Amino acid sequence: MKINFLSTKANPRDNLTGTGLDSFGNDVDGQLINLMQRLITQPKGMRKLLSGLLSMATLCLIGLIDYWADYRLLFTVLYVLPIGFATIYVGRTYAMVLAVLSVVFWNVGDIWAGAPPESNAIRLWNDGIVFALFLIVIHLLDALHKTLVGLEDTVEARTQALREEMQERQYLEHETLDLSERERQAFGHELHDVVCQDLTSIAIAGHMLTKKLQAKEMVEARDAHEIAGMVDHALTKARSVARGFFTAGFDVMGLAEALRETARNVEERTGVICEVKWQENLVILNEDVVMHFFRIAQEAIQNAVKHAEPSQIEVSLRRIDGIVRLAIEDNGNGLPLATKPPKGLGLRIMAYRAGIIGGELKIENPPTGGTRIICSIPVEKLSQKSVSNRVL
Repeated sequence: MKINFLSTKANPRDNLTGTGLDSFGNDVDGQLINLMQRLITQPKGMRKLLSGLLSMATLCLIGLIDYWADYRLLFTVLYVLPIGFATIYVGRTYAMVLAVLSVVFWNVGDIWAGAPPESNAIRLWNDGIVFALFLIVIHLLDALHKTLVGLEDTVEARTQALREEMQERQYLEHETLDLSERERQAFGHELHDVVCQDLTSIAIAGHMLTKKLQAKEMVEARDAHEIAGMVDHALTKARSVARGFFTAGFDVMGLAEALRETARNVEERTGVICEVKWQENLVILNEDVVMHFFRIAQEAIQNAVKHAEPSQIEVSLRRIDGIVRLAIEDNGNGLPLATKPPKGLGLRIMAYRAGIIGGELKIENPPTGGTRIICSIPVEKLSQKSVSNRVL
């Protein structure tokens, strides 16, 4: 508790010192630390009140132990415990009150324990030194606590700003993708309603001209017939392209038909065998999932044809253990998997589309060669937006 220069008289309570007192003190300290840890998790107002009560109770307990123990033992460090705790969790002013009480308890405990009297100068010196130590501890802990709180507030503010920025970025990315899809829809409508209609009119006019020229047995009838056939072919291609751009109102049946149409176009245009497989009775009620599945498959097929030089492409859609799995696999040159994330714009767009619908995109190189792109999504994501109950 303090250094006494005037007496070495033993305290009649010396039998309380030793192993028994040390064990008791260790148990009390352990219980107090556990209580302090519990208080940290309480709401701010309640935590402050309970912290004040616990600090005061701890101070009283230490003062009682100080009275029971030999007055020659120094308990200054133990008094620092409730003072420091109060500084952090209650406030500087309350901690200073505890510091004053600690000096009072210390002196009263010595007097009641039978310590020999000291001169006023020595007592004031000892009290002043201990109180100054307490003030230094309070000042240092208060400054440290304010610094930590400031850092926490700064980190929290920056974290919130970053979170808001990420949300804004995700919103803008989603809006950009939606805008792109709306532009696709508008282009598909324009192509189908305007260009295809004009081509239909031209084709009808060409066939009528062919019949008129044939009736007059003119040699130009053959050329007119070829021109009309070319217009018919262009009309078929234009309608096919329009269907590729238009996905509004898609359900699983629409997705299957769109994938088959895409496969036929690939085979006609490139000669690459493109096969579509799907699981029967698979229900997808979420229109967004269907649309993004189609765009992912469309992009994967185009990438395979453009870069991998395959002779065969397989598109499959099936449910496996609560996961709906869209896979596009080719037997081409394969992709280097060392780069993460993938640098290709098409691959990044596919990964982003998968993330929007709550899925995951994986790129694999099968042992047999080629590339396998898999978009997996939990089954519960398929029914979040009801569009149709038709099944494939």
